[in-house]
Amino acid sequence: MILSTGCTSNNTKSNNTNDLIKYTKDVSSKIHKAKTIAVVGSGTVGIEFAGECFDINQSAKITLIGKHILSKPSSLTDRFRTGVKDVLKKININIIEKNVQIESLPNSWEERFLFNHKLKLDDNSEHEFDVVFLSNGYKPHFSYTINGNNINDYLKVNKKFEVEGYNNIYAIGDCNNYSDIKLAYFAAEMGIVLAHNIKSELKNDKNNYKEFVPPQGEICFLPIGKNHG
Repeated sequence: MILSTGCTSNNTKSNNTNDLIKYTKDVSSKIHKAKTIAVVGSGTVGIEFAGECFDINQSAKITLIGKHILSKPSSLTDRFRTGVKDVLKKININIIEKNVQIESLPNSWEERFLFNHKLKLDDNSEHEFDVVFLSNGYKPHFSYTINGNNINDYLKVNKKFEVEGYNNIYAIGDCNNYSDIKLAYFAAEMGIVLAHNIKSELKNDKNNYKEFVPPQGEICFLPIGKNHG
């Protein structure tokens, strides 16, 4: 069995084009009028959006909330992270390096924006914002029940993409834990390696296994609004 079910992020409730246009205009209007804006999630998307909000509404107090600035990808250097913090402070974006308590977030992943919403942080402090943008990462599309065990997180795999603890069950692409960078290119390369290994398995040629080696030396360009980054 090969699992390649991907992952998902927060999304909108409707895929109808007219509904999306109306929703986008409504959100844009509220961002323009907001006095307080919070971005939950301090990864690349959250930071970029905080910069966009600064360009749209420079009179608003903008707060970026996340336990660790740019915790992923793990290959980023501390120097890069420090540079990003310096830019955020330069444009007066407030940084709160704490987690948001899950109870103050909606249960559904079909929410990207919240309005007039109160957030409770891990130090039990409460903060209310006119607009809250959720940029809290990805999660697998599905939960799995394998041999009676429920799995609700990324599937742990070895270097042959076998799901740990199970024989002949493989997971490739975004649904496994192999890399904290989720790219379609990686999934395609994983598929090539897995196909080779399955052929070797069928031929009982265990000396001909390949291991997936992700490309090294990623480059990260991080715009923060129109004029910074």
